[in-house]
Amino acid sequence: AALLGFDTKIVGSTNDYSKTAGSNVVVITSGIPRKPGMTREELIGTNAGIVKGVCENILKYSPDAIIIVISNPMDTMTYLALTST
Repeated sequence: AALLGFDTKIVGSTNDYSKTAGSNVVVITSGIPRKPGMTREELIGTNAGIVKGVCENILKYSPDAIIIVISNPMDTMTYLALTST
C-alpha cells in the first residue's frame, strides 16, 4: 500500500461490529468446521445462521463494504452473504 500511495488499516474484531464501521472490505471467517459424521446439510444449517448474523451486523456499520466469505461450505455461505446485501 505504501508503494501505491495509500494507507491501510486492518481491524480484527469478534462481536463488536462498531470497530469495523466504514470498512471498505470485510473478510468473514465465521462458522464451525465440519465434525465427523456431520452432513453437509447440517453444516449449512449451523453456518448459515452464523454468516447471516455477521452480514446483518456488517451492513449496519459498513453498508458499502465488499464482503469476502471464508467459511464452509463456501459456495453456500457466499450465496447467503450476497442475498443478505
